[in-house]
Amino acid sequence: MRHLTLGLALAATASLASAQFPAFESPQIRPLAISPDGLRLLATNTPDNRVAYFSIANPRLPLLLREIRVGLEPVAVAFRTDDEAWVVNHLSDTVSIVDLTTGVVVATLPVGDEPSSIVFANGRAFVTIATRRKVTVFDGSTRAHLGDIDVFCDEPRWATASHDGTRVFVAAHKSGNDTTIIPFAVAPPPPPPTNPSLPAAPQVGKIVDSEDPAWTAAHSVDLPDYDVFEIDTTALTVVRRHVAVGTILFGLDVDPSNGSLWVANTEARNLVHFEPALRGHPVDHRITRITTGGGSPTITAFDLNPSIDYSVLPNPAALATALAQPTDVEFAPSGAELYVAAFGSDRIGVVNPS
Repeated sequence: MRHLTLGLALAATASLASAQFPAFESPQIRPLAISPDGLRLLATNTPDNRVAYFSIANPRLPLLLREIRVGLEPVAVAFRTDDEAWVVNHLSDTVSIVDLTTGVVVATLPVGDEPSSIVFANGRAFVTIATRRKVTVFDGSTRAHLGDIDVFCDEPRWATASHDGTRVFVAAHKSGNDTTIIPFAVAPPPPPPTNPSLPAAPQVGKIVDSEDPAWTAAHSVDLPDYDVFEIDTTALTVVRRHVAVGTILFGLDVDPSNGSLWVANTEARNLVHFEPALRGHPVDHRITRITTGGGSPTITAFDLNPSIDYSVLPNPAALATALAQPTDVEFAPSGAELYVAAFGSDRIGVVNPS
């Protein structure tokens, strides 16, 4: 019997050792945060369900103080005070509140499917809920749920706050760019083959501008293209919707010198058809500035690669300097520099915002 028990235990151990790790690949949104006093750093370890807590008293030599277990797949973190942090758990649909003096989760808040980001403003915590298309709000001190704010978009993920705390800005991840597909039955025929001995191409649908009068009767689609939502942190209502910011939106930050909002994004060139015309250039990699003062906002997009000649392929010189797929932006405290994280080219770009 002893041998049988030992054999079963060894078999179970071998089975656990050979089990595959489930990689959910939750998207990191705000995985780093610095404490208000500037002396501590938190970093989410997403696949291992924990956050790492560092001392950055010497910024050139971060010192790991402890690792803290939180919920499943943490993707964003924010300090409420120097000693308390809130962690967004994308897979377990919760927010973990961590006492950093003890390294213990002291409260867990259920928030809804796929929470993505968190920002504090006006004494309140604003949590974006991607699949519910909402921003849920809590009192930062009492942790009471104050309500939900609807945002009509696909996957609200990134969020940031104005420096005076009166506004929170939320970016739609899959925003779109006012293009749609018309069915093959009403689409124009494809161009004939360049080789006349080849058969004609099959009839297919076509991507068009949804507002082009030539096609509106063919698709009957109304695309509002709301990109960035501006929320009043007292009334908990959306006061403005900014449009035409980009197709896929990522991180955003507020310029401390003038309050303008900057958004990392890519703009799909959907109306350029077929690879011979695209030539490896399906999207533009950009940052977009939104003026947020009084009156009508001004929206200006800036190409991160204005000097690249896309007609030259291959182009080693362009490859050596390109900034591709910007996923986050962060201003220097003075506002004199804007740092751009270019995920697609593994670079940090430094931009003069003026």
